[in-house]
Amino acid sequence: EKKGAGITHLTHRDAFMKPVVHLTSLNFEHIFSGAAADNERSLFTPRTDPMRFCIEAPGVAHVYWPAEGSSWDMESEMVYRFDGKDAIDIAFYTTPGEEAFPMGYVGFMWASYQSNFADHTLHFPGISEGKEQWVSYGPTIDKGRFGGTIAFQGVPELPSESGAYAFNVIAEEHIFFTKPLYYGLLDMSVPESSQQKPLTFAMMFDQEAPIRFSVWNWGEPPKISAWDWQYVVQNPKPGKRVGCHARMVCAKLDVPDDVLSRYQQWRVLSAAQDELPSDADTYPDMPIYWSPSHTFFNSIEMGICMEQHNPDCALRFYREVLLTMDDVPRIAAKLDDLLSRVYGEERRVEEWLYIRKYRKSRDDVALPILLLGRAYREKGDLQAAIEVLEQGLAEHPNNAPQLFFYGELLLEAGEG
Repeated sequence: EKKGAGITHLTHRDAFMKPVVHLTSLNFEHIFSGAAADNERSLFTPRTDPMRFCIEAPGVAHVYWPAEGSSWDMESEMVYRFDGKDAIDIAFYTTPGEEAFPMGYVGFMWASYQSNFADHTLHFPGISEGKEQWVSYGPTIDKGRFGGTIAFQGVPELPSESGAYAFNVIAEEHIFFTKPLYYGLLDMSVPESSQQKPLTFAMMFDQEAPIRFSVWNWGEPPKISAWDWQYVVQNPKPGKRVGCHARMVCAKLDVPDDVLSRYQQWRVLSAAQDELPSDADTYPDMPIYWSPSHTFFNSIEMGICMEQHNPDCALRFYREVLLTMDDVPRIAAKLDDLLSRVYGEERRVEEWLYIRKYRKSRDDVALPILLLGRAYREKGDLQAAIEVLEQGLAEHPNNAPQLFFYGELLLEAGEG
């Protein structure tokens, strides 16, 4: 219930030192009907109802909610497809059972909880103050509200009974979207590192009238910004399967033009066929899967996961961490161990030469020098190891690990 029914710790290959979303993303969270009798089950049942899921391929995950055990007597399924580049496609389908919906509709809600926002605002093509324009929407507590929901232009308000939870039902009266897409801005910077990367998180949908989206800013000032969307089915019919498609894009984009261009390209593609395109089944370059128990992002655990299935991928990951972060002795030890076990001493020397070269501008170049010296010794080139340590001590004369290892090398060479 606390972790959600979505993707936790989604990371971007160009900004991997922080999860894009720290909690849960593209997360199927609520089903609601506007009826007071449904208050209890309108909260979090997609998280708690029985579900089955499988990883059908490295880029495809399928989640299934059987009608048996469903709080709403309906069968639902959701498919995530990673395109191998910078997008995730989401297909959602549901088949209502004999459930009665007294207000004439049923709504489905998804959430992405964002703590790395550059601003706590959603941007979309819409109408505000009677003008058609790009609208920026992000209410906060100091402005009297902490969020709200935006509907498509011209769609009637959703009704709700007196006493019903209206949190997901009520929409803004004077703000609408005119195209079913929005984006938010992320700041993926990591202090004291070379990762200073802005990203855009964009959502786009294949329908207009059934879609609504929201932003909820928790805290003052906002600590969490929830970027949500809804799919509303009017007059659901028992046994009639319905659904929607969406695409999430996370990339460095020139906003708003690139977002609109990506949306238009995707709509042409999605309109050409009922199902998601077959090329969405490509394998991503760096497939990483986390269980919901991984509540803290940890580079060591991430590398261990990758080593089991793809040592080359793990090697690239460790190298990139070392070239990005300042204080990473445990990562250096993991890389050195991987090189020694899997790749041999020749490759081990090459890697540490490369890392030493590209860390020369950093203060802590002593670590790769030490490991390069060890690699030379294991390779059997004692003289090269001594020369490397002498170079290192010329730059860092008081570095204790280098001094001790230099003494060991001199003793082995008979010079002690």
